[in-house]
Amino acid sequence: MFAVVVCQQPALANPETWDADDLIAGQKGVGYCVLQGTQLDSFEVEILGVQHDVIQPGRDLILARLSGANLEETGLFHGMSGSPVFVEGMLVGAVAHGWTFSMEPICGITPIREMLDLLEQDLSGPNEYPMAAAPPVGTLHRIEPLPLPVWVSGAGRGVEAFLADVLEPMGMIPVTGLGASASTTNPPGDLKPGSSVGVQMVRGDMSVSAIGTVTWIEGDRVLAFGHPYLSVGAVDMPMTRTVVHGILPSQYSSFVLGSTGETIGALRQDRSVGVAGLLGEEAWMLPVAVTVDGPSGTRTLKTEVLDHSLLSSSLAQIVVFSALESAERLLGLASLDVQLLVTLSDGREVIWNQVFSGLHAPLFAARGVGGPIASLVWSGLQDVRLERVDVHIDVRDDVRVARIASVRHEPQQPRAGRPLTLQIELAPVQAPRQQMDIDVILPASARGLPVQIQLGSGSAALSWVAQRQDELPPRTSDELLRRLERPRRDDELVIEIVADAPGLSVGGQSMPSLPASVGRWLQQTPSVGHVGRVSGRVLHTQRMRVPYVLENEQVIDLGSIDR
Repeated sequence: MFAVVVCQQPALANPETWDADDLIAGQKGVGYCVLQGTQLDSFEVEILGVQHDVIQPGRDLILARLSGANLEETGLFHGMSGSPVFVEGMLVGAVAHGWTFSMEPICGITPIREMLDLLEQDLSGPNEYPMAAAPPVGTLHRIEPLPLPVWVSGAGRGVEAFLADVLEPMGMIPVTGLGASASTTNPPGDLKPGSSVGVQMVRGDMSVSAIGTVTWIEGDRVLAFGHPYLSVGAVDMPMTRTVVHGILPSQYSSFVLGSTGETIGALRQDRSVGVAGLLGEEAWMLPVAVTVDGPSGTRTLKTEVLDHSLLSSSLAQIVVFSALESAERLLGLASLDVQLLVTLSDGREVIWNQVFSGLHAPLFAARGVGGPIASLVWSGLQDVRLERVDVHIDVRDDVRVARIASVRHEPQQPRAGRPLTLQIELAPVQAPRQQMDIDVILPASARGLPVQIQLGSGSAALSWVAQRQDELPPRTSDELLRRLERPRRDDELVIEIVADAPGLSVGGQSMPSLPASVGRWLQQTPSVGHVGRVSGRVLHTQRMRVPYVLENEQVIDLGSIDR
């Protein structure tokens, strides 16, 4: 370990600022960050020059060589994004960019005058979230924003890979082993340029927090990072104090060892030149609770996650992963019955349930929960706002999976309007085959039409709907909620009798029995709305619960029903 040199607290309130074009190569300055605890430490800065239009048109970058504070050993480290740099007592900007595998600590500094515009932005929080911009794919020689270390606590090793899949494409590096909450004695007003600051994505029984550095404070307004966090514009995220336990040197990338402290405000702007927030404000977080009932007992994980169209569903999945791993396990033979309850801000509820079984059932269950949440937060509908998410999972230590091995029907020559018996043989995993006899009625409307019988699970039946006709995006929130609550359980056997009778859909509604002349008129009249083709007509649907998750589908071709 290296010795931490605690500098005398600088007078940094309302400093004068440099214009990037006025800087001269060779000028010396000083930067500030936290290397241990919450006290400020300093490092030396040598200006190398200014590059124009580097990041994007109109964006400049100040190049500088850093030294001291053990940077010769660690290089630029993840967590120092936002470290303020001063030359001759005037603020230059924030350490924010670097090169992967660089042999010495040469950085890109975001000019402070570009960052100050953030303080003039609306810091009241967003009405809705735009889509996040994906960061560019870098090479070994491209300057990139310094990654933000994301400290994770309350999550086991099985969660790490999924967390990396979510965060690394957005320029964040998940780190486990620390990250638990740490208490500090400093009041919120003691935050200074150079202080370490956290942004929480998950809090409660588990914690996921990104760590960076404060660049400047003006009253209750805070500038930090010097580069985007998620690059989504107006945001609402909790800002926390952090305690730094040290800097871990690494040949690949050194990073801050840190823990989050108390909440001190809310991040409200996330732009290309940095982030800005308000001290003393409270950010809204989405409550997510996961209860797992299993052989080991009952456990509930209570958290709050970032309310964000890009991240809410993925963060909810991470919470489910963690709950399953802590209460049971992520790998091994198991059967899970999952119920998801999403409460909207207007009191409406969405209930979604599914069953999973097999070697990787817990993984599929955690991923499955994210689908309906993503459909809600990505809908773009103004009256869809999530209030809370509750997940209940029943876990059994067995496997309940079966294939539909064969299907026969009696009589061999079915007749319209008469009963038809389906003899279905199921082949369960690690169990004897079972036969089911199910009686259906072949509708009278099948007379004269080619007919097939489709058999499969609840989710297979939803795929049949998509194959028969194009489904338009829901136009109202009520329509979206109805779609999410359609039956889809995979331990449900669905039998559909389908006639090969092409038709049309108008505005997403199937109209299978239109006269040919009416169909031609609809297709030639733009004012009626979207007109699509329907590849088949469902004559009868029958559902029944079975004790297995069904893995496949079967189709019986009855041919043309002549009588």
